[in-house]
Amino acid sequence: MEPLPHLEWSLATESSPPTGEAASPESTRRSWIHRAPETRVLTLFRQLDGTASRLPAPWWLTALDRGELPSRAAAFSLEDALHALLTSRPGWAFVPWAAPGEAVYWEYGPSDRTPMTMPTTVVLTDRHPGWVSVVPAHTDTAPARPVPMRSMAELERALPRVEAW
Repeated sequence: MEPLPHLEWSLATESSPPTGEAASPESTRRSWIHRAPETRVLTLFRQLDGTASRLPAPWWLTALDRGELPSRAAAFSLEDALHALLTSRPGWAFVPWAAPGEAVYWEYGPSDRTPMTMPTTVVLTDRHPGWVSVVPAHTDTAPARPVPMRSMAELERALPRVEAW
């Protein structure tokens, strides 16, 4: 038999459903990539040339692969801190469903109004070292560009402005 690494990756990112409704990032960390030894996860990701082929993977895995994050635990800590910040404010909702292997996000409900078809969203990303971007509310025909935040502190300072968009 020949190994099937891409099938293995698909299984590695497949998440078993949470026992209740996923209410936090922590409750969604149920796949192999979240629980297996970090070195094994990175080995498989690198074997499949994950960064180059943009495998479905959470933001933290590509950042970890590039050496920009010290550990998976540091990424989880950032996810949890972001969740605590946003859910402590009225109007923000945690959205646990994303594509397989990808990270969760948060939506600002009051921005979901006509003519907008997509509410203001906060996402985690590996595309810049602040790790957090805000996507303003937009329509399907005029997608908005993500606004990178340099840090959680910058996001926290920006939230009154972001919530007014």
